[in-house]
Amino acid sequence: MLNGFFFIFFSALSFFTDIGIINELRQNIEKDLSEEYLEKCYEILSEDSNNAIQLAYLGVVEFMISKNASFPIRKFKYFNKGKEHLDDAILKDPPNIELRYLRFIFQSEIPKFLGYHENRLMDLDIFVENFQISKIEKEYKVLMLTRMKSSSNLTDEEYNVLNKLNP
Repeated sequence: MLNGFFFIFFSALSFFTDIGIINELRQNIEKDLSEEYLEKCYEILSEDSNNAIQLAYLGVVEFMISKNASFPIRKFKYFNKGKEHLDDAILKDPPNIELRYLRFIFQSEIPKFLGYHENRLMDLDIFVENFQISKIEKEYKVLMLTRMKSSSNLTDEEYNVLNKLNP
């Protein structure tokens, strides 16, 4: 009986830790976070990444580690892992606008020579199609729209499409 309690307690603690990290990353995705903080996020999110959101944010952390890495091999390793995890998350939950938003943002910002831009238009279309019906809080929808509209390489047409959305 006592073992069951500890299992439930530590499982709940882990869940809230993951949620806390994801919420922090949602707010700070554009900031340069310390390598130490990103490594801790990576460690925690790697433990249980069966959930599409956790898997996507594991990919986000890997992209952020890649961006800040000094050595080219480390940069490329984390870039590939981030790409794989974000794409796998979308396969698990295709209509999820948060996942589409994340990939759109990263594909808009990643240098062209890395060749990870092929899903931008599809992600934008699915984001727009599911935006109104999504259960995501209004404040976060506003934040996503703001960030998407300010992303580099955004065409006037894409900006106009995003500008017509009302959270």
